[in-house]
Amino acid sequence: MGCTPSKVVAAEPPPRDGLPGPTGAPRNTSFAAHGRWPDRFAHERAKICIVGAGACGLLMARKLQKMGYQHVHVYEQAGRVGGYATTIEVDGRYFDVATKYIPTATAHGKGAIPPFQEIMDEYQAKHGFTYEKTPGIGFYSSEEKAPLTLPPQLEKFSPLQIVQELIAGFDMVFKLYHSVGVGSVIEDGIALPGETCEEWAKRNNLEAFGIVCALIQDAFGAGPTLDGSAAWHMSYREHYIVAGIYKVLHGALNAGGLKGLGVQLITMVKAHPVLKELLDEQLDDYVVFTKGFENFWKLMHQVEQINVSLNTAVTSIAPAVDGRVQVASDRDGTEAASELYDTVIVTTPPKVYDRFLPTGHPMLQLARECANDQGIEVWLVRVGKSWDAARFGTDAAAFILTGQGKHLATHDMPRNGKVYALSKAYADSDVVCALAYKDPALPALPDAREAKENVLIESMRTDADLEVTTVIGVWDFAVWPTQVPAAAEKAGWYTKVKELQGKDGIFFLGEHLFSAGVQSPADCVPEFCEAHF
Repeated sequence: MGCTPSKVVAAEPPPRDGLPGPTGAPRNTSFAAHGRWPDRFAHERAKICIVGAGACGLLMARKLQKMGYQHVHVYEQAGRVGGYATTIEVDGRYFDVATKYIPTATAHGKGAIPPFQEIMDEYQAKHGFTYEKTPGIGFYSSEEKAPLTLPPQLEKFSPLQIVQELIAGFDMVFKLYHSVGVGSVIEDGIALPGETCEEWAKRNNLEAFGIVCALIQDAFGAGPTLDGSAAWHMSYREHYIVAGIYKVLHGALNAGGLKGLGVQLITMVKAHPVLKELLDEQLDDYVVFTKGFENFWKLMHQVEQINVSLNTAVTSIAPAVDGRVQVASDRDGTEAASELYDTVIVTTPPKVYDRFLPTGHPMLQLARECANDQGIEVWLVRVGKSWDAARFGTDAAAFILTGQGKHLATHDMPRNGKVYALSKAYADSDVVCALAYKDPALPALPDAREAKENVLIESMRTDADLEVTTVIGVWDFAVWPTQVPAAAEKAGWYTKVKELQGKDGIFFLGEHLFSAGVQSPADCVPEFCEAHF
């Protein structure tokens, strides 16, 4: 693994090979090749630096403190914690324009991924944190101006084929619960090195399932999925795709009818130990945080008493002569400082590694091979009284529109700045969140704001029949999420990173290793700590 035996690990932790999976089997982790280091520092003496106070950094700090480490210091260049989480207060209500939903239908059954559900339950019981149920994602016909049972991408498949493939696909997703991190998906043989999502679906005879996966992930802003790494996207699916499976299975059952074919479909689903729960018509797909995701991370910062230096950029990370790591930082561009740590954990996006890693560090080249320029722009707008609840229905809080959304889960992604999905957090509010893939022909925000706004407003009128009365704001997430392209993966990207983990006391975490979404680090961080500390 390239680690020296003098770095920080927990004082005499109980030996274990991995956390148990849903069937009691150990989970595979690709983070550590040789187990823990033999030398152990006392928790009260070990000094650990975390670079970045986004979801991954805060979850890592929380876990280390729970393990007994008393000197964990987080550096954050921004003036707040939470990373990409962005919550906007309008009319006394909270609107998330980045992460919105936590799925409650997952591979292990109902409820969020267990490590994250535990945090939610603890904060709800002790700290006044609240969350609410929502029906999640639906499909809307831009042509018929009405909800759809199934997306047009699945029209060529029969309800029977859809159900058969989604059951088989669900069982494949279930296996992912035993794999932690993208690298272990490859090690476990669930996906081949360099295999694209489209290739994976064809190899496993799961074309309909592959389309559902691609559709949901493209809608979350992680596209283009079909051309992306199957291992990276499969890691994302484990957390988010199951709710989509429930939604589409409901549609397939309705399309099949309740007689003949429908009976056969229902019989198949009832026989499944987990999917049988979808027959509950009251099943909610997601939960949303009442005060938004950004405030959730602020609450974690406060509750866990995490030591975070805000407005402080790390400018250099370098090995020190005594085996420790020298970390230089700059606060507000004026106050330079330097500190020695036993271990440094980098959780920032790879695109900023060159700001602090030494010239020639092998991780810099690996960082340059990552892709993160395919993301979305998110708009918050008022639509006056043009939102017709009878037209949109009440079975979903967010809709993929067939106008631009018909290009999702294809090789013709809608990169034109036009709305492809809508989210309406409150039934009695006129505020709507609109998602559009960034037009590469236009410069990044704030440039070309007027041109982008005109495109968005016109597409809202054309594809959703909604008149925008006010544009509240727009946020650029065009550099999210960071993915490892299939070609880099095939060339051994994850193996190379694994060999670098812990070398010179530096570790690397993030969505390029865990996959995207809050659920991914929530699930993977505990395993990472078990492997290394």
